[in-house]
Amino acid sequence: YSCMTHEIAAAIGVRLAGRKGEVIAYLGDGGYMMNPTELVTAYQEGTKITVVVVENHGFQSIYGLQMARAGRDFGNEFRARDRQSKRLAGEYLELDFAANAASMGALTWRAASATELRSALTEARAEKRRPCVIVVEAEPHTDTPDPGVWWDIGIAETSGDEATRKLKAADRRDEAHQRFH
Repeated sequence: YSCMTHEIAAAIGVRLAGRKGEVIAYLGDGGYMMNPTELVTAYQEGTKITVVVVENHGFQSIYGLQMARAGRDFGNEFRARDRQSKRLAGEYLELDFAANAASMGALTWRAASATELRSALTEARAEKRRPCVIVVEAEPHTDTPDPGVWWDIGIAETSGDEATRKLKAADRRDEAHQRFH
């Protein structure tokens, strides 16, 4: 229950507050890229936390929101620029989050299966003083189920784009069902 860039710092705070047991932060690779340097803080303090980074090639929750509310994507995935379209729509970038975390003092694992994840979690639990990072590859564009809620995000009021006009019309219909508490 956090917001991007808060996860690692919050896990350190929980640990420093004296919480017993495992402290695990679960975040996407986009959020990780916004604040990985907090791993250095954990390392400096001898603070054991476990960070599970879901490698889904960018800010996929925001990508999904963009597609649902704007009908177009822009800059939320870690992709190369496509030479023809000039958009960031090329191949996914090959980023090594485990190597990045290791460079900041963390012990790291890569898990490509549930068995490998269980094994990495077991090994991470045995560590007592250093941050641990487990990188788990996710299947791109495998979204969570539609929550069935309306999110008040601005959509262009006027547009020459038919897709945007349809999204705005649907937004107006959905807005009529909003409740105030």
